[in-house]
Amino acid sequence: MASLALEEIGLALGLKGKLQKLENSLTSIRAVLHDAVERQAREEYVKIWLQKLQDVAYEAEDVLDEFGYEVLRKKVEVL
Repeated sequence: MASLALEEIGLALGLKGKLQKLENSLTSIRAVLHDAVERQAREEYVKIWLQKLQDVAYEAEDVLDEFGYEVLRKKVEVL
């Protein structure tokens, strides 16, 4: 449902390509985070880098969620 809402707002604002790129990047980031869990325990620099990457991923997810929320809020206002 959020993806549909994101698509609608993206079309309205001309951001569809950028939103899709952000979603694709998040998919890649999640894969890297998953694979890095083992290395995190062994190497301190990986632990620090991993935390920063995770923070960025959370922020990007928040942006996508906010877009979805705003689209739904606008739809409710119209009703």
